[in-house]
Amino acid sequence: MRRRAITVLVLLTAIAAQPAGAGEPWPHARPMPDEIVQVRPSHYTSVTAGLKSYRPVEPMPWADVNKRVAPRGSVPPSAPPSPGVTPIPPRP
Repeated sequence: MRRRAITVLVLLTAIAAQPAGAGEPWPHARPMPDEIVQVRPSHYTSVTAGLKSYRPVEPMPWADVNKRVAPRGSVPPSAPPSPGVTPIPPRP
């Protein structure tokens, strides 16, 4: 019991001897809460920006589809593709 009383007395003395911030009301590591701090301006970017649309489209003519998936050199180039179809450049 006596040892506990001495420990409490030592701790209370150590706490009382600590300076209360030495006149500083706020820690040195951060600015005061009411000080103006310089920050970069924020900007808005849409979550759908840059996404590709996968909505249903009309099917391509089957002849053009066959030409697109055929192995190189197996189908001779003939008529231009149907209107509205973007031709794929030949493979190197």
